[in-house]
Amino acid sequence: MKTLVQALLICCSLQAVAQSPTLYTNKPTEAYKDKAATQKAGIFISNAHLSSYEKINKRLVQIDRDYENPLYIVDTQNLKEYYTEDSPEAPAPIIEMDEYYGSPHLFTTVAGLKVREYPSSTASVLGTVLIGTAVPIEFYPYDKNAWVPISYKEGYGYVAVQYLGERPVMSELIQAYKTTTEVSEQRKYAERILELGWNSEDAVTQKAIQLYIDFATKQDETEKVELLKMQLEVLKAMPKLGDSSKVNKMIKKKQFGFALNGKVEPMNGFDLDWIHTYLGYPIDESANLEDCALGDYEGNSFFNSAEFITHDLDHTYKARKMDMINKNGFILDNHLVEQYTTETMFLKLAKGLITTIDPVEHTYYIAVEDVLYSFEFYNNELLRVELIYYC
Repeated sequence: MKTLVQALLICCSLQAVAQSPTLYTNKPTEAYKDKAATQKAGIFISNAHLSSYEKINKRLVQIDRDYENPLYIVDTQNLKEYYTEDSPEAPAPIIEMDEYYGSPHLFTTVAGLKVREYPSSTASVLGTVLIGTAVPIEFYPYDKNAWVPISYKEGYGYVAVQYLGERPVMSELIQAYKTTTEVSEQRKYAERILELGWNSEDAVTQKAIQLYIDFATKQDETEKVELLKMQLEVLKAMPKLGDSSKVNKMIKKKQFGFALNGKVEPMNGFDLDWIHTYLGYPIDESANLEDCALGDYEGNSFFNSAEFITHDLDHTYKARKMDMINKNGFILDNHLVEQYTTETMFLKLAKGLITTIDPVEHTYYIAVEDVLYSFEFYNNELLRVELIYYC
């Protein structure tokens, strides 16, 4: 599960685009809160991207940051307009690289770490990240109450630096869990173990889930136990990497795919009249989007509860995303899943097909050759199904 979680978190540049060219630090470089360089703020690692800046003079550069006061660098001889291949390693506590991530980073050290919209404990919560998640670091603040940006959900948010450090050790968490007698403390460690397990290799994930199942069973948490048991079965039954033969057979038999009014989508897409009957007319259309999934004569059509790829000549609509409301649904192994399908019901049907689990977002993925189907749940109901293209 480690690969997916990190892929979702590690994606885009975190600083605002400003003037060109970008400046890079050729060695770890201290930054200050003031132009007089009397108040140390933190340290930029080697090859930190300084995309938004202003050269005050030859000895002073101002680094601008979203939502926060600017920083100042006086060691301007450390700033270059090119990336330096051989440069000093990142200073402690930053980890240069390891088996989890190949560039400077730290890890989240608490379970359910909140990601904020901007650097403040009163800012809106965008979501949470698992304990043990790798967080890329270009600037490490000396203030333990400071915040650092983290890429999150196709954008970025902020987490408190005090909750970042070395990756927690699973064996130490398990030992602490076993030696604790208070239920509240046991729960704290069990939750950390489960989260770290989801953020580990599959064998460790399975052991962590089983530990939490044992704990939750003692606490009579029936629904939680039922879901975890099904997730554990799904993990053990996952197809080998790249093997989508089961799904392909279902597709040929019209037993897998988006559905409208119980009818599975034809190979070439839904007929235009069929779409209009059950979804009405599009609220927006576009043929000019930079979209690698589009071929010749194809465009995008957006409805209130769905998105389609349209073919101008064939007048067909291929489903790309559906909210599970009204007549919308999905045929899975000849069974209809729709709005009121629960996670456990879905997992029973999709066991042996699911290739990845995202426990934070309650989303399950089924890979089929060069595409990926995502099934997202909210409040234990199927919220949305989306077709994601690899390109």
